Amino acid sequence: MIALEPEIVTRRLATMRTLLDHLATLEVSTPEDLEDLGVRLQVERILSQLVNLAADINAHVAVAVLNRPPEDYREGFDRMVDADFLHRETAKRLKPSVGLRNVLTHEYVRTDLAALVGAVPAALNDYGDYVYQVATALESRG
Repeated sequence: MIALEPEIVTRRLATMRTLLDHLATLEVSTPEDLEDLGVRLQVERILSQLVNLAADINAHVAVAVLNRPPEDYREGFDRMVDADFLHRETAKRLKPSVGLRNVLTHEYVRTDLAALVGAVPAALNDYGDYVYQVATALESRG
């Protein structure tokens, strides 16, 4: 069993907070806003990185606290609930972001720009909640 390393989790949470802060500055409310390739690439990269960073945190916590690694990215959110690091409702809201990350990363299908636009406020809210809840749980563990 590995020990929980708060500095690893804290560093990733800080990166997530920086990404969320930058995402909030981008004016993306319609698919047309993503016609600017620079904006679109920023949005895609931020959304993908948020999922990747959460997956890293989820796996670390699952192994350190539960001695059970998640089978996949979605299950990682369930493990965070089991470890009392995340509320069940937050985990449920975050799971669909894994599918979007897979589409963006692997380009299985053409990206639906309306779905991408809709993912921005969801990411700001849900990953904002994730950062807060994980930081709070980490702090309560001393």
